Amino acid sequence: MFPKDLLHHGPTFTPSTPRSTPLATAATWKAPVSTRTIRNWANANGFDLPERGRIPFDVVEAWRRANPS
Repeated sequence: MFPKDLLHHGPTFTPSTPRSTPLATAATWKAPVSTRTIRNWANANGFDLPERGRIPFDVVEAWRRANPS
């Protein structure tokens, strides 16, 4: 079914050119923020969030605008 010389040269592998990705630097890296911090801020600023569950994206964005650091 297959030609006899199909594997005569053996399988070959040619790796792709490695691509480097930019590493996070101190200027671009931001420490993670506790969801409790965001939830406390949101409840103090008129957002009605339950004690558990997902924090809506608009609340997180409002917190980021209020805390740009």
